[in-house]
Parts: sequence; structure tokens; C-alpha cells
Amino acid sequence: MKTVENKLVKFLISESTVITVITLNAIVMFFDAFPTISEITAGRLFWIDYACVIYFIIEAFLKIMCLDCDDYWDNNWNKFDFFVVISSTPTLLEPFFDVKIFSAVL
Repeated sequence: MKTVENKLVKFLISESTVITVITLNAIVMFFDAFPTISEITAGRLFWIDYACVIYFIIEAFLKIMCLDCDDYWDNNWNKFDFFVVISSTPTLLEPFFDVKIFSAVL
């Protein structure tokens, strides 16, 4: 396993940071599901969710870069995490295209 020297990278891939962003994202997605709340926030919840998805993509790729590729893929949680992250990437197209066809996956 490679050692991570950069403090920012260590922070971004730390378990506490990941859990915090997961919790924030879950709360945002919960509240965004209510039309009244979504209307009151005027789309801000969408952009927080959007930022969380971008964070998860960056975090996954940083982990792959920081660990030997074999070490990353040997861990089943990393495989699951990568699958979830890749599955959520169609949301990044939402501001530009109608991605309602992906709503069942998302």
C-alpha cells in the first residue's frame, strides 16, 4: 500500500469525511423529495447533492491513485462504493439534459 503524504488528500479520503458527506447527501436527498421544501430552497438542495456526487467521484479516484490498484479492488467495500459512485454519475448531466430516464437507477 502506498503512503498518502498530502494532508488534503488524506482529509478527502478519510472515513470521517466520507461519512459526513454521505450523511449530508442523505439529508439533502430526503428533504429534496418534498416538493414544498424543494420549492422553498429554490434548487439549492439540488446543487448540494450535485457537489456531493462530484466529491464521491473525486474520493473514489483519489483512493484508486493512493492505493495500489490491486489493493483497491481486493476490498469488496471499495468495489461496492465504486459501483454506487459510477451509478450516480448520470445526475451530473441533469442541468444539461433531461435525465429522467435514469430516475429508476438513481
